[in-house]
Amino acid sequence: MSDVGSAARPLAGTRVVQLGTALVARRLGHLLTEQGAEVVLSDDQTLAQLLTDADILVTAGDEDHIAPAGFGGGRLAQLHPRLIHCHIPAFPSERAGRAGAFADAMVGAELGLYRNGEGGPEPEPLAVPTGLAAILGAIHVVAALRLRGDHGTGQSLVVPMSSATLILLGQSLTRPLETEVIDAYNRPRLPIYDVYRCSDGVWILIHLPSPQFVDVLLKVSGRLSWRAEMMEAMDGLADQSAVDAWRERLAALFAERPAHEWEERITREGGGCTPCLTAREWREGPQMTAAGRLRSAAVTVLPHSKPVGPRAASGLHSGSDLPLRGIRVLDLGVVIAGPACGRTLGELGADVVKVDPPNRPPRDVKTWLDVSRGKRSVLLDLKQSAGREILWRLLDQTDVLIENFRAGKLDALGFDRIALAARNPRLVHVSMRAFGHAGPWEKRPGWEHSAQAATGMMLHRSKAGRPEPFQLPLCDYATGLLGALGVLLALIERDRTGCGGEVQCSLVQAAAFLLGTDERDDPIVMPTLDAVRSGAASIALGGSSEDVQNSGGVWSPIRSLDQLSDVDWLAQSEGIIKMQHPRLGAVLQAIARIKAGRYSPSIGRPAPDPGDDSASLLSELGYSPAEVDELLRTGAAAERPPGGAGWGN
Repeated sequence: MSDVGSAARPLAGTRVVQLGTALVARRLGHLLTEQGAEVVLSDDQTLAQLLTDADILVTAGDEDHIAPAGFGGGRLAQLHPRLIHCHIPAFPSERAGRAGAFADAMVGAELGLYRNGEGGPEPEPLAVPTGLAAILGAIHVVAALRLRGDHGTGQSLVVPMSSATLILLGQSLTRPLETEVIDAYNRPRLPIYDVYRCSDGVWILIHLPSPQFVDVLLKVSGRLSWRAEMMEAMDGLADQSAVDAWRERLAALFAERPAHEWEERITREGGGCTPCLTAREWREGPQMTAAGRLRSAAVTVLPHSKPVGPRAASGLHSGSDLPLRGIRVLDLGVVIAGPACGRTLGELGADVVKVDPPNRPPRDVKTWLDVSRGKRSVLLDLKQSAGREILWRLLDQTDVLIENFRAGKLDALGFDRIALAARNPRLVHVSMRAFGHAGPWEKRPGWEHSAQAATGMMLHRSKAGRPEPFQLPLCDYATGLLGALGVLLALIERDRTGCGGEVQCSLVQAAAFLLGTDERDDPIVMPTLDAVRSGAASIALGGSSEDVQNSGGVWSPIRSLDQLSDVDWLAQSEGIIKMQHPRLGAVLQAIARIKAGRYSPSIGRPAPDPGDDSASLLSELGYSPAEVDELLRTGAAAERPPGGAGWGN
């Protein structure tokens, strides 16, 4: 039987030249270095010499960096046909104007990331566009490397920071235009997913997403008498004043004990409680110390220890236009991180099959429409032996398995890593967790804001002394992207050795990468733009007003998310498009547009309804029509979740 071995270095022997010192280029280089690549810094004078044995060139910013060095007009590709050149501007060419040194602030202003402050809009302190663009750039660099293994030639890549940022906005921007859907989250709710200050002055994040988690809190706090009214409040509250009243009540409760006591009691009972740490406290704390340096990488590739032989020279994707054409992906992911990984692989040409249980229709239709685009959908009851047998048949034909379950859930169903490797030794298994795959926090439940609290992100964004969460699912989407990067790295390793293996990533690894550190080991602080009023609009300025008027500075309108569907350059660059869903009609979707010399990422079909492809997939697996009917009758498989076609209404 195969098991996973030590971490691979899939990019060992790969030489990367970084031209200039832009932060986004450095962050991309960091990701490649973690996987074994050698990154060297260049300027215009040293570029020609360094490119003689380079595999990858990374540039960033507004300007044409290679022309002054004598490589303009296509000469770079002529002189270095195997070179992969990845350029990361702030915006696509359809958006006029410069960003200069303020790329993060400019993209944030244009795409609705400024925060609401007492004096007006405030710049986002996190380098969100930089972090996401670095990961997306790394994905396409590694995809181009895999294509080069077949074709022998490199290509150019243009990965705008704004395009990467649109991935983060997918859940917010996606919406049916002709069909009203219920937004389960857009109503007053019990504040049981919030930060509270404890008796020792330390803040904790509480996450109680279900009655079982509420029961944990009531038990450890001795407030069982609250149960009836809390359960009623979980279905929604009348107005904001009711929310505020509950928040005051809970604040008084948590002020009764120190943070470590709440954390110990709640987590011991299986509840969700995370201290709001600084970035340094997280890195030096027990979880990271126990997990070790290996798990501090943004993504880890662990190949099976027993190779089964390299792939045939022809390759599954040989001669295709997309890097993952011919790769089958089985997506068991839930919510955002896992499904976002699957969607990203689908955009690169993989055939992605989404697997869900029949009794779990999507709670948030907009999220489903965003992260399920381009996939096929099957509903399986894995509690039935017949449902598990269907999954095994799917796995026999699968290259990549994605899951982001809590530790032990997949094992309990009989799909542990040893069983998976024995059945399909070439399988790449993507495992995503909240707090990583080792250490005392490994089995803790965790979500988006749990990772933000633990890693220092919330404290870095503090306002008036209160930890401030980033309200969009930043760590979720970033974890999905890092999982996709890990798959490409694992496939490069499998192409070379024949080994399948495991890709490990987590919400906290994604959060730590996005937060970044400077030379003092503190979170990176980005240059910001001043927000000023101009008539009825807010404008972000870099430089003085006179500089801007004389084209010596940069400026951008400060937009809100609900304004983005009307922005001309987003429509012209097809960053926001309308797709025609077969049941819901026109659906607005955000698309991460990049330009590649040898392929064009696939948008795919609109998200299917859950179970749309169950019968056809069962037939593909060799089940007869009578067997398909029986599997559907017994509920081992299903074509619609309970409630039928009305799940989205």
